[in-house]
Amino acid sequence: MEAARRYASRGQNSVSGWLAVTAARTIITLADVQEHLGIEGAACEIGVYYGRLFILLCTLLRTEERAFGIDLFEQAPDSEYGLPTRAHVFASLGRHGIAPQRVSLMACDSMTLRAIDVKSAVGAVRLFSVDGGHTAENAAHDLDIAADSVCEGGLVILDDFFNPQWPGVAEGTCRFMAKTSGALSPVAIAGSRFIFARGDAEPYRRALIGKESTVFGQRVITVPEPTMRTRLMGTALWREIRSRPVGHIARRALQWLP
Repeated sequence: MEAARRYASRGQNSVSGWLAVTAARTIITLADVQEHLGIEGAACEIGVYYGRLFILLCTLLRTEERAFGIDLFEQAPDSEYGLPTRAHVFASLGRHGIAPQRVSLMACDSMTLRAIDVKSAVGAVRLFSVDGGHTAENAAHDLDIAADSVCEGGLVILDDFFNPQWPGVAEGTCRFMAKTSGALSPVAIAGSRFIFARGDAEPYRRALIGKESTVFGQRVITVPEPTMRTRLMGTALWREIRSRPVGHIARRALQWLP
C-alpha cells in the first residue's frame, strides 16, 4: 500500500488527467479492506486516458494480479484534451515502477466490449474503474460490463455521476440500477467518484469516515474533501517540525484554520 500512498500524494501529479486526492485515498482504504477480507482479482479501467487513475489501481495489485485498460487510444480523433496513446500510458506506468508485462491495453470503443473479453484478458476483477463515454448509453453499458466482470466483494469506481457537465452519466447509472436490481451496492462518494461494491458493502462503509446518506435505497458515505488544516498537516514539513517547539506554535496557529 505504501507505493499507492506515495503515488496518491505526489506521484500522480506527473500524469495528465483528473484524480482528487480524496478519491485516491478512499480507493486505497477500500483496497486495504479487500486485502484483509482476502479478496483477490485484477484491476480494470474503461477510459484510461493518460493513466492517472489506472496507475493507482496498478500500484494496488498484488504479486500475481494483472491490469487491463480500455480506451480509444490511437483510434480517437484529436480532442481538446490531447490524444493519449498506449505508448504514453506504458511510459507513465514504467516511471512509477509498474512492469509492462503485468498490464494489457486495448484500443477499442467500449460499446463493442463484453465482460467475457475482460475476464479472458485478466480474469475476475476486484477494482474496476468506469470513466469511458459519458452518454447515458455508454454509462449504462460500461456499468453492465463492470458488474459482470467483478468478483464478489469487487469494487466499481464510477466517475462524473455528479458532474453537471455530463448528465448522461447519472441517467445511464439510474438506468443500470433500475434494470439490475441490486447487482451493485453504493458504498461511497469521494471527489468525483461514486464507488459501488458487488455483494456485501458494509465492510467498506465501516472503513470510511464521512456523512451518511441514502442513495438508491442504501446507505452511502460521502468522504469529505481535506481541509486546509489537514492538507498542511499531511506535508513532509509538518512531519519534520511537529515534535519541535516550532511545531507546538504551528499547532496553535493551525487551530484557527478550517
